[in-house]
Amino acid sequence: MDAVFGDAIWQRLVVDFSGAVPVLLLSLAVPILYGRRVLTLMTSASKFRFTIFFIGVGVWGVLLIISAAISWALDPTSFTWSFNASAFVPLLAISIVVIPIQVASEELLYRGVIPQALGRAFRSDMLVIAIATLLFALPHLLNPEAKNQPLLALVTYSAISLSWVVAVWKWGGLEISLGAHLINNVFGILIVGYENSVVRTSPLWMTPAPDMTLTAVSSVITGVVWFAVLHYISRRWPELLKSSD
Repeated sequence: MDAVFGDAIWQRLVVDFSGAVPVLLLSLAVPILYGRRVLTLMTSASKFRFTIFFIGVGVWGVLLIISAAISWALDPTSFTWSFNASAFVPLLAISIVVIPIQVASEELLYRGVIPQALGRAFRSDMLVIAIATLLFALPHLLNPEAKNQPLLALVTYSAISLSWVVAVWKWGGLEISLGAHLINNVFGILIVGYENSVVRTSPLWMTPAPDMTLTAVSSVITGVVWFAVLHYISRRWPELLKSSD
């Protein structure tokens, strides 16, 4: 791979995320095979709801910042300023292209195609949510940080997956999870990364490999707070999170 594509960080990111392209194309082809509009894979509304997308970005992004701030307050020495313009600038440029592709591929597959297919087989929404949650979490157990503590890693990724799946179910579309997933990956690749990450990157700050116990607890709390904030927004400003048009 290094000989063919090069070993610069941005080049490795392209290689790491290249598998997302066929997954994205396959997911987009599914509704077409059934004679449906591609939009029906993404939302129950008549058009893509950018307001809900940006709410997903904003709420999850604020939670990421709060979590990072708490981690820094508890141990400032764990955050190392690692900005390197020669690595960061091309990484930023290529991330604008490849991160949305990678995020869209996972969202359309795990919270679009799979839940809709499961919905045809099972009558229980809760069963569909549970299966979709696990199917998203299980592949992430191959990540380096998960190998030594797979149970805690399963809790971590299941908590994140569940919070996004329930939000999609509650508000009738992938817009909200697309937003959350996008800012989550942008934050981890460009802003605060950690050593031994599955994706080689050059963020502004670098931290040690995560403590999976703390990460699992943090993920559960983040998922609960995420949904609580969205519920408050939907009650306070119901027009912002309309489930359909």
